[in-house]
Amino acid sequence: MIDFIFGISHAHTWHTINLQQHPHHYPPLLRSLGPRAISKCQENFGAGVYFHPFITVNGILIKYGVVNLETLRRDLVGWNTLYLAGRMQKPVMVLQDNAVIRDAGRANLVSALRTALLLLPGRFTEWELYATLAGLSYMGDPRMVVGGDDPGKVESIVGGQIGAFRELYGGLIGGLENVSLNLGCVGGIEQDMDPVVRGDMVRLLPESLRTRLYWRYEAKLSVSPGRFDRIWGEMGKCVRHSEDGLFERRIAGDGGLGSEIRKTIEETVRWPSFTQSVKSAVTAGVSRSWRYAMEKRRKAALGRSRD
Repeated sequence: MIDFIFGISHAHTWHTINLQQHPHHYPPLLRSLGPRAISKCQENFGAGVYFHPFITVNGILIKYGVVNLETLRRDLVGWNTLYLAGRMQKPVMVLQDNAVIRDAGRANLVSALRTALLLLPGRFTEWELYATLAGLSYMGDPRMVVGGDDPGKVESIVGGQIGAFRELYGGLIGGLENVSLNLGCVGGIEQDMDPVVRGDMVRLLPESLRTRLYWRYEAKLSVSPGRFDRIWGEMGKCVRHSEDGLFERRIAGDGGLGSEIRKTIEETVRWPSFTQSVKSAVTAGVSRSWRYAMEKRRKAALGRSRD
């Protein structure tokens, strides 16, 4: 089944036309409620996506999701849910270019690379980098926790597309001054572990992730609320002009930073992923939802049997 994401400008208009042309893509209940209710369901619940699984087009089985372009842009830039941003941190084929989404997509890849570097040690392999990148959006995903998806999914994604990952991230990695490549050697990538350098990466994390991480470190480093408010109040200026970054350096120097980032990502992913799954069970209809769930469980069982 091939997955598509359609970025649209106006949900109500799009669903009005789609209902007229493909009414069988919608379950009877939502068909009866009409495009206004469908667009509200898309926009106000879960991660802002309306999925249609197990749709046959010209003899090909597809799943397509519909999302407002602005919702997509916000997630790519700010990681407010990581639901779509996480999907686009892996190799995808763009069928119709959009300049705003292209720029946001590049920002998303740079953010993913910075986050992965903060999770990795000073020396690591190309495979470890791509596996870390591919695994970001699965942290906290309830389907992975309860065994509803293939536990070896990340390895399968990277193993089957390592050349595509290299093409996607190679230019970005080469442009980082704190990373050196020697891919012919074991542990062929090295990064600068200086807290000043890593503090700059912390400071440039996506807004949602950075905010949650700072909240965690407010408690962990016993920063007083007044001090934290002052740091946070200067954040916009700090990102652009300040070379102080004392708070970020303290975060970067913490030996438990990787664990804190993982917990922060899990917090970001867990609720949108859960509510989106619940919503999809309703919007896809009973039969398609059951079929999709059984297919996921089959893949999960196959993954566990390989282990």
